[in-house]
Amino acid sequence: MQNFFKTLSDKKLPLHHFYIIEGKKEDIEPELLKCLENRGIPTAGNPDLTVEHYESFTVDEGKLFRSRQNQKSFGEYPRIFIFSAEAFTREAEQALLKMFEEPEQDIHFFLIVNSLGSVADTIISRANVARKENYKGEPFVKDNFLQAVNFLNLKKADRLLEITKIVKSHDKDESGAPLRSNATELVNEIEQFLFSKKTPDKFTKDDVFIFQEISHSRELLQIRSASVKMILEHIAVIID
Repeated sequence: MQNFFKTLSDKKLPLHHFYIIEGKKEDIEPELLKCLENRGIPTAGNPDLTVEHYESFTVDEGKLFRSRQNQKSFGEYPRIFIFSAEAFTREAEQALLKMFEEPEQDIHFFLIVNSLGSVADTIISRANVARKENYKGEPFVKDNFLQAVNFLNLKKADRLLEITKIVKSHDKDESGAPLRSNATELVNEIEQFLFSKKTPDKFTKDDVFIFQEISHSRELLQIRSASVKMILEHIAVIID
């Protein structure tokens, strides 16, 4: 978890649109605020920073967050929402899912939960996830980033063939939400896997470039007219 906070504090690296952090809000919240300060984002008297807690996150809260996403920033800093919840209604999860499928520019969400089990897999797949640590101090990793590892273990030419298969499996419908959702999930998992391999102080200029390109690719995947195949092919060739 400390590696996650070190990475988050590094202003050279772009912020992900959506994070889920597993743990107690009393422990996580102060660390998140420190990270924002380290990035030069003020946490006191900042109208673009919201910190809230919900016992039950309902569809009303989901609609409120969607409306907030469309609001403009009050100042020069990005809009930041830090929120924690004990439970989510199904309707609320659907509202959040729509919001994260169509993210706005310069807005970042940090969701704190006691357990990832309280969050739908479809939402988790769209987030950069920081999990609780096991007894060795290592993060619990779902399937060890199996999809990302299998993809990156391919030779570059084979990665391109795999991308063609992914697109064909969706009847070549590059404007469809299912393909964009699957592509975003793959890009997110690649990013998380690469983050897990090094501590931020070991990042090279090439690493920073790759993370910036991944962040940009994720934004492009939200544009219906953008080619999913070309976006994934770009990621495939820039990573050794």
